[in-house]
Amino acid sequence: HDGIERIEEWAFNCCYSLRSIKLLGIKFIETGAFCNCSGLTDIKFGSQLERIEGRAFELCFSLSKAIMPSLKIIGEWAFNNCQQLTDLDLPEGLETIEVYAFYSCLSLGRIAMPLNCIIGADAFIYCPNLTTVDLVGGVHN
Repeated sequence: HDGIERIEEWAFNCCYSLRSIKLLGIKFIETGAFCNCSGLTDIKFGSQLERIEGRAFELCFSLSKAIMPSLKIIGEWAFNNCQQLTDLDLPEGLETIEVYAFYSCLSLGRIAMPLNCIIGADAFIYCPNLTTVDLVGGVHN
């Protein structure tokens, strides 16, 4: 995938049999790119990924593992209804989590995220099993 920097809008929408994604050179995941890939269990991106747009992984009911080491912005509804996502380590460079980004992630129990990240309204609404939020980085006095 040399030279591919973005996955365009709705590119893999409703690819129900897609199980795993490993895209190490991608910078941008556009709106709805992997929406409703209900069989998708894990995603891994490299150190170039900057932005995941809205609804990119919405309705990926089986998604349980997401590795995104360099992400800066998570768009609205990006991980809506990812019901198997249990544990999330967001990178220290993350700047913004937009509204409803993790709406109804029913199994989400722990999040590690940067101290200075801007969190949009209702970003984690309807995450009934969320028990731990670890804020990391920043200057502590």
